Amino acid sequence: MNLSIFPKKSLGFFTTALFAILLFFVSTTFQSCKCPYSASAVETTQKLNKSVPELMEMAVTKKYDDASANIVLVKNDIESALNTAKSEKCRKEIAEMWRVFRDEQANPFFEQWKTKGKLDKDFVKNYAASVKKSLDAILRSEKAKKK
Repeated sequence: MNLSIFPKKSLGFFTTALFAILLFFVSTTFQSCKCPYSASAVETTQKLNKSVPELMEMAVTKKYDDASANIVLVKNDIESALNTAKSEKCRKEIAEMWRVFRDEQANPFFEQWKTKGKLDKDFVKNYAASVKKSLDAILRSEKAKKK
């Protein structure tokens, strides 16, 4: 029985493949990038790497409305990370990773939560694991810059 409302091809495989391609592109282009290491970007990514999966786990026990204040904070942090990356020309690949993360993972999850009220434990566990991998990829890209 498939509990996910998302087709497996369009979310799991597609998102994983897209992040793999983006990670490859970022890792090959950073060698020539003169963008300096940003401790604040690393710190923000680490914070989101912890807070987003924790927030997603709340979807099992809390209704969307009960967690809406936390959801707004996390969405704002994601948007801020994206805008910060977009503001530096040499971080456009990371900005694209944040855009894909926001549009393909975070927002669809929050919309699903809002629609259903609460979500299935296994669905949330698998989704949060996928989100963690995506955020780990962004974190690796941020840490790859020379100090």
